[in-house]
Amino acid sequence: MNILRANVKRSLSTNEMHRRHFFEEAFKQNSFTENAEKAGWLEKQSNGVIKRWQLKFCVLKANTFAYYSKSDSKQPSGCFNFEQLFIKIQAKSQTSFLITIVGCRKSFLFRAVNSEEAFEWITALRSHIEGSLGQTCSVEILSLQKKFWKFPQISVFEFLDCVKTGDILLFRTNSIISKAQRTVTRSNYDHVALLIKHSGYVAFLESTRVIGVNVLFWEEFIEKQWHLLYDHLIYRKLTVKNNEGFENIMKKFITESMGKKFNASIKKILGKKETNENEGYFCSELVASAYKKAGLLPKDVTSSNYWPGNFAGERPLHLINASLGPLIRINFDIQ
Repeated sequence: MNILRANVKRSLSTNEMHRRHFFEEAFKQNSFTENAEKAGWLEKQSNGVIKRWQLKFCVLKANTFAYYSKSDSKQPSGCFNFEQLFIKIQAKSQTSFLITIVGCRKSFLFRAVNSEEAFEWITALRSHIEGSLGQTCSVEILSLQKKFWKFPQISVFEFLDCVKTGDILLFRTNSIISKAQRTVTRSNYDHVALLIKHSGYVAFLESTRVIGVNVLFWEEFIEKQWHLLYDHLIYRKLTVKNNEGFENIMKKFITESMGKKFNASIKKILGKKETNENEGYFCSELVASAYKKAGLLPKDVTSSNYWPGNFAGERPLHLINASLGPLIRINFDIQ
């Protein structure tokens, strides 16, 4: 057994258990706003040259502070996990407070409607910050990364522990061609894969130009350092209301699709009819086809009409009796 698999099965420390509980609850609810310890509207000062106050719905839960553009949003506009960041909070006036991330020059100014509300937020935030892993260990690794606050972060170990068959993995590739693809499709991502977990092993089903439809084990993906080809990897948890028989449907689809060629012809992309499965798939078509087999996507929309952006929440994805959780960035620096 190699180090990666051994670490997955190691006993979790108290702090790791706390972080794991946070992610499990988030995935279960498909929203970070559920069961919040404190939630409400605050104004946040913009970071541009012209400073403006923007209304944000803020949530404090499980040692994490997140803010949203809307109260019913699933994806936060910003997120600070006190277990992963060394954070200081300072009152700036009777109604405002500053959140500073140690290790970078980034700070965030928030304003409450009155002094009482500001005091409650400062007190609640400090109670979560004190004793957190980020505070006690002075964590600064995450704060060195570009726009670290844009996504909730998860370690590789937490990811491997949480993943289940049917979940989504989104890729943002470091290449000129991929950047051009993202520009054309108006997406932050250029590739998507279907995650698989079987007998403790994690893998993903994907379709690439070089190999076609294939299953790649996460262990091999890491050992060959292919993860370094990407700016970042994003994990989305699938929740199915009635998952009876779901895994069997996925297993059958994976078996039947293995070895088929990559196919992203113009005729297919522009077509309005479902193409023959034997003609092969491109990446997002493959994932959409798997979801359609399980009855999670409408039959009247062809699988080739779906792009990675659909699975990233940038385009419509009308799931049936199912939902995808928030975008979680897999961070290889978090231990």
